[in-house]
Amino acid sequence: MKNVLIIGSIGDFGGREVEVKNIIKALSPIYSVKLFSTFPMTEKSIVFNDVNCQWTTLHKKLNNSNIILKGLSHLSKIINKSNLPSYFLVDNKISRLLFDFDNKNLKIIQKELNNVDAVLFCGTLTSGFLKEITQYCVNSNKPILFRTTGNIIVIPEHLKKTLSKITSIIVHSKFNSLNLLNFAAGNIKIIDQTTLQENDLLKLPLESNGDFKFGYLGRFSPEKGIMELLDSFQQFNKKLVIGGSGPLLKEVKQKCIESPFLQYEGEIAANQISEFFNKIDGLIIPSFEEAGPLVGIEAMAAGKIILSTKVGAMMERLEQTPNQFWFDINDQDSLLNEVSTIEHKNQDQILNIRKQVRDRYIKQYSEKKIAASYLNLFEEAFQNIKTSQL
Repeated sequence: MKNVLIIGSIGDFGGREVEVKNIIKALSPIYSVKLFSTFPMTEKSIVFNDVNCQWTTLHKKLNNSNIILKGLSHLSKIINKSNLPSYFLVDNKISRLLFDFDNKNLKIIQKELNNVDAVLFCGTLTSGFLKEITQYCVNSNKPILFRTTGNIIVIPEHLKKTLSKITSIIVHSKFNSLNLLNFAAGNIKIIDQTTLQENDLLKLPLESNGDFKFGYLGRFSPEKGIMELLDSFQQFNKKLVIGGSGPLLKEVKQKCIESPFLQYEGEIAANQISEFFNKIDGLIIPSFEEAGPLVGIEAMAAGKIILSTKVGAMMERLEQTPNQFWFDINDQDSLLNEVSTIEHKNQDQILNIRKQVRDRYIKQYSEKKIAASYLNLFEEAFQNIKTSQL
């Protein structure tokens, strides 16, 4: 059985963590998979829910590499009265003065790379160590695959010559690969997201009960367009069901207090996602920029009408369906027009759209479909390495 290392800045919760969990589930039946995070994480990470996987982190390895570092991280924990594991604090000012962290980090990472047959890097183009890991794998004749997360806007100068050396660069959509084409055309592969809540979401009824309800689910941050969306629905005098959290939580709560049309449901845990979708008929994605988003995939599995800005993978996800409700978050009239268009459709028309959206998910984005895509990609990568050795 070949050994695969998944490496990147993986934490306890987030879209990247959900994706990493799905990748581990896909690869584990065929390969021995280990996770190595360059970011502090714990055993409570969503990655490990119902998934058995060996794992460690760069911070753990650093902490255990030297008794002085271990002592300083413990001291930092006491001084800062932190509830975090002490290895979270290994990279502190005093330790930085005493040790060459860049050199130690690379040695630890290279040791991890030595013990595997292939590497999958999950992160953004600005993630640390991507260039060094790629070059090391190329020199060692190991497949190195890169799963991009986040919207690809600018290619860092130091990576422009490196991207072509990567075995496969995996992106969510053709749209999100456009800025890569001048530097890595032949090795770009498209594999979108799937949802961990597939079973529950597919069980939700497609029929509507009562008035059509719109909802927003996601992070409360400026790039998500959440405040613009709330302003619009407040002016429309239309109800919006809201779930999520983030840096704009205080502002969102205040808006909901001011308006009887805005209903805040609180932060939605993973096991509450299907319950949230059961409360709404249509999901609104008002983002200024996205790679996915994952919530769009979840809405498709739930069989919901989707109103979205033209971001990330959404246009490709919904192609070949009658769900074509697009708006400009900076233009309230465009949003109101799409809302009105949906509200004027009869029950049979709504049911037909919702059914086709769910069918599209099942055919293109189901857990089984995405898992097969990853397995095929790794099989191809190993075959190419074997061929090059002949």
